[in-house]
Amino acid sequence: MERTSTLIAIPKKVRFKDESLASLTNMVVDSFRSNLNGIPSIDFLDRINKILIKGMEFTVVVKLLGRNIGYGPLHNHISSLWKPTQPFRLMDVANRYYLIRFLSRADYDAALS
Repeated sequence: MERTSTLIAIPKKVRFKDESLASLTNMVVDSFRSNLNGIPSIDFLDRINKILIKGMEFTVVVKLLGRNIGYGPLHNHISSLWKPTQPFRLMDVANRYYLIRFLSRADYDAALS
């Protein structure tokens, strides 16, 4: 398994919806470009990983098995099954995978238990 890496700085203007991150709007994104068995990948430094992971803190990945179900019925089924106390976001990723982002830790924990 051969991995090659080079440190590069990608200057890019970044915008965040979260107001607490607004001071980072003109930051330079530091990353490593690497190849693992000929497959290109980008590895971010720890400070960038923390920003990316913070937005995914209360997110669950769901894979639908069996028959297809539409977005609306899936949203209703999740609401009746997990009974979240606050609204949640449902995003269709691809290949019958969905991301469900809860707004509260309690709803997230209830879905996983």
